[in-house]
Amino acid sequence: MQKSIRLVSGLYLKLALLTVAVGFVLRIVLLFNAQTTSLGFSFGEWLEIFLFGAVNDFCAATVGFVFLWLFMLSVSRTKYTKPWGYIILTLLAAAFCYVAFFNTIFDEYGSVAPRIAMYVLGYWAGSFALRLFLPEGFRSHWTTIWFALFVVFYVGAIVFNGLSEYFFWNEFGVRYNFIAVDYLVYTNEVVGNIMESYPVVPMALGVIVVTLLITWYLFRRDLVRAEELKGWQWKAVIAPAYIAALFAAIGLLNFNTRFQDSGNVYVNELQANGLYKFYDAFVKNSLDYEQFYLTRPEADAEAFVHEVYGSTGDNLRTVSAGGGRRFAATSCSSPSRA
Repeated sequence: MQKSIRLVSGLYLKLALLTVAVGFVLRIVLLFNAQTTSLGFSFGEWLEIFLFGAVNDFCAATVGFVFLWLFMLSVSRTKYTKPWGYIILTLLAAAFCYVAFFNTIFDEYGSVAPRIAMYVLGYWAGSFALRLFLPEGFRSHWTTIWFALFVVFYVGAIVFNGLSEYFFWNEFGVRYNFIAVDYLVYTNEVVGNIMESYPVVPMALGVIVVTLLITWYLFRRDLVRAEELKGWQWKAVIAPAYIAALFAAIGLLNFNTRFQDSGNVYVNELQANGLYKFYDAFVKNSLDYEQFYLTRPEADAEAFVHEVYGSTGDNLRTVSAGGGRRFAATSCSSPSRA
């Protein structure tokens, strides 16, 4: 049990610290980006940027760890025994049929979401059937491979997100906002624009190389220890602790938004976590008009309108008919009579 706990806690800490490190480097890069036009920060604002920024990144990593945590909880011998194996297979097959043949929430989202959900559930059901009916040795290799792939995916997601946030800031001067949410809605247009604007293939290869190097350096000894995740004792200890940490991280991320109220928008954006900003934009479904569009003081705008339209203070204008009344006459012709 102690080996399992050390493995899980070690993975969590390494991924969290990697997230904080990438966030730290990203903030330094963004500080000297062309979009960041003002660096006249006070000492307190510098502390907010890097101290609150590190806390926000650590909390975001804690929340994001939930998917790997759920996978590790699912590693078990019991789920392949009778009757649990057949019950799980039935539920997965039913979920696949429901998504494939009925209208679901994925259809409401549109785009490729229904197809992705159908493929994922179909693969999940099919692979579980293989693991259920093939020998245990196959299951062990399967678990080890997927455990390694999960870790590689997490490292790649951290690296890729750092690169994506750099390019998003380079264009808009902020963290993810509702524009980034729109990118998911208009996927075809956005992907086409990205392919035309950036050297996607070299950058993708660079992300893959960096991901593999980091994974090998930090996790090479952990990737072959998937068998230690079997058993229920460590899960009984880790599950309550992680759930408490998860809710604490969510609460702290939400609490820290009250410190993002500086008059300097760069202080607010640099200390924030991009993924949490993305979630917040998705939930609120809005964009700050005054932040992204040029405006004039309200009094100047009113004076301009009154000058152009000759309107009064309540923005009413008297319109008179200069040429007198006019009537439009219509005539109806009847069939001629013989």
